[in-house]
Amino acid sequence: MPRKIRKDILWKGILEDCFEDFFAFFYPDAVDDFDFSRGVAFLDKELEALFPEAQEKDRIADKLAKVFTADGHEEWVLIHIEVQGYKDEDFARRMFTYFYRIYDRYQVPVHAIAILTDEQKSYHPRAFEYHFLKTHLQYEFDTFKLRNCTAADFQKVPDNPFSIALELAWESFQKRPDQELLELKLTLIKRLLKAGHNRQKVSRVMDFIKFYLSFEHMETELQLDYLIDLVEGKKEPFGIRERILTELARQYKEEGLQEGREEGREEEREELQKTFVPKLHSKGYTVEEIADFLEITPEKAKAILHSLDQTEG
Repeated sequence: MPRKIRKDILWKGILEDCFEDFFAFFYPDAVDDFDFSRGVAFLDKELEALFPEAQEKDRIADKLAKVFTADGHEEWVLIHIEVQGYKDEDFARRMFTYFYRIYDRYQVPVHAIAILTDEQKSYHPRAFEYHFLKTHLQYEFDTFKLRNCTAADFQKVPDNPFSIALELAWESFQKRPDQELLELKLTLIKRLLKAGHNRQKVSRVMDFIKFYLSFEHMETELQLDYLIDLVEGKKEPFGIRERILTELARQYKEEGLQEGREEGREEEREELQKTFVPKLHSKGYTVEEIADFLEITPEKAKAILHSLDQTEG
């Protein structure tokens, strides 16, 4: 089974790792107004304190970032980011609630942007309005509707790491088969490597590319790892068979722990072996390789395969 990481973790991570690139993608004309050399502070605890009820909601990600202006003063600006992955009729009101609580608490300029990642083209909240008698309130916020983009939208700044991450997320709407998705991911990774960003940033964006869209088959995911090694010019890339073996080892150990293998429960260990011996054998591994991997004797591996043959026969 391909490895999976929750999308909220991936979004929060890419926003932190590529915040300046995020800012340059959405607000290229305003980049020089800020001093990113002073760093960016992410106020996760402050956000949680302001919105304790949000911790129980099923939403993808939200971040609160403090950035400094470039005019030499100690003034700072809060950037409120929402990444929304489902249709929520109450979303605009919630965005307004975020705004007034943040502004009331910090009394600083607040900018809010909602990156909408749901699949419904027509769903695009942009403002919250309130009317009562002669009182009228209208709160408008910035939005970016990923579903309504085209490939050309990401080619405007093709070397921007955040743009590359967004393009990969946009591709989730295309429903590509494994081989096409493999080629796409490799193309994006090549572009990222060619752009000459620092190694840490490249590594973080590569993780987003690898895990945001899952392959149907584990072998394709491991093939991508192998191809990345080749692209990066590693002298001894880790072969596909070795990667499959390593991944199956992880699964074997994980399932073993879940079943109480560490407690010496031999019955569960036997069941795991009966599962993994034929799985490895079907992938072309020899009895000796299987035995070495599972830490059993070749005779034991042969006996398991023989018993399965008799059952199927």
